[in-house]
Amino acid sequence: MPNTQLSRERIAQLKQQERELQNQFTQRLIRREVSSVIMLLVGLLAVAMPVIHMRGVHYGEIAKSTGGFFFVWTLWALGGLGGVTFMLSVRGLWSLRRGQPQ
Repeated sequence: MPNTQLSRERIAQLKQQERELQNQFTQRLIRREVSSVIMLLVGLLAVAMPVIHMRGVHYGEIAKSTGGFFFVWTLWALGGLGGVTFMLSVRGLWSLRRGQPQ
């Protein structure tokens, strides 16, 4: 009889550990989804940044001024990195949706 009691206690312990692991996994998955959505929005804003700045009336004057080349180069770099960030976050969200965490 003591063996069955011990095994029942052990089974209850294992079930509790399994529930804790499932909760941790769910919390991590939610954090990954939220992080991916935030990065998606940040990437989208970074892609839009060159467009927003280049639509200004004085953009040509800024580009010709001192430091203008650096400003324009930084805008293009920001837009490119934003595009990569956007694509990677979409890929991450897609893999989470398909159930293939990376």
